[in-house]
Amino acid sequence: MNIEERLNKLSNINKVDSPPFMFTRIQQKINEVLPQEAPLYFKWSFVLTAVIILALNIVAIKNQKANGNSSLEKVATEMQLKNNNDFYNEQN
Repeated sequence: MNIEERLNKLSNINKVDSPPFMFTRIQQKINEVLPQEAPLYFKWSFVLTAVIILALNIVAIKNQKANGNSSLEKVATEMQLKNNNDFYNEQN
């Protein structure tokens, strides 16, 4: 059986009439669903995760300032990302 024969079988499908007022009943069921609130443990776990991430970022920034920017400057220089105003890396 080739593809054309299979597709031609789809044209033999007849339209079925739906029961009266079915659409309004479906809309009514959808409107009856109450919005559900997230559980309390989910809210607290989200807040705790956000606080931990914020604390880790603060600690990382303080450590970076305490150690100086020498490691960051070295990486930027090695990757030629250092912002300077020299054209074509001219040396004086």
